[in-house]
Amino acid sequence: SAGTKKKISIGKEAKISSVDKALLFKERKRFTSSANYMMNCGLGTVFILVVAVALIIGGDAFSEALHQVFGEKEGFLLLVVTAATVTLSCMNDITAPSVSLEGKSLWLLQSLPVDPWKVLWAKIRLHWYITSIPSIVLLLVCKFVFGLDSLEWLVMFAVTILFIMFMAEFGLIMNLLKPNLDWTNEVVPIKQSMAVFVAMFGGWILIAVFAVAYVLLDDIISPVVFLLFVAAVLFVAVAATEWWLRKRGRRIFATL
Repeated sequence: SAGTKKKISIGKEAKISSVDKALLFKERKRFTSSANYMMNCGLGTVFILVVAVALIIGGDAFSEALHQVFGEKEGFLLLVVTAATVTLSCMNDITAPSVSLEGKSLWLLQSLPVDPWKVLWAKIRLHWYITSIPSIVLLLVCKFVFGLDSLEWLVMFAVTILFIMFMAEFGLIMNLLKPNLDWTNEVVPIKQSMAVFVAMFGGWILIAVFAVAYVLLDDIISPVVFLLFVAAVLFVAVAATEWWLRKRGRRIFATL
């Protein structure tokens, strides 16, 4: 048989990182190494940035059109911008298939001498970073394009960030309750997973519930106060889902 070239191993200095950084790096590599994962679960980031660029280019036209439609209702423009931003963020469901995608290699994470919560937290952080950073860029663009004041922007910022965090934790909970570890093609947990379906449509349903609530409270509450109420509800929801993940979620993950 033909000879092969001898490979020479060159020693390199190993970099030491914390457990949290190592787990986050592992999740990021898993996400960026799969085109299916990125396209189906992270496409919302692309749409958020596309909308931000469109507003920068044609901001005056968008602003004039929205003020003509919603200008008569004080503060209503704030609700429309906030609803549009969180709706776009719902297109990202990175945590929903993240446990299932470990597949038969899940035991590697379970055997690590780390708290299962740290593994789950790394999955949440990846979703939060990939979704929240472009969302903040869009919020900043909206502030200057639509002339929102500082209070309105801060309220919109709080609602958006809390909503993204809740959806990250909610998607992870759904995947822990309905995991699929016996797949042969990664498309199955990404596209045909009950966790992904519930996470995505659950976010849109939640937005619809808040919209109906505002319609019912329109005569007695201003848009800014209503969004403060939404932020408070989301804060409680984030605290509750994180508590569940820290208590029951870590036990479920350790015994899958």
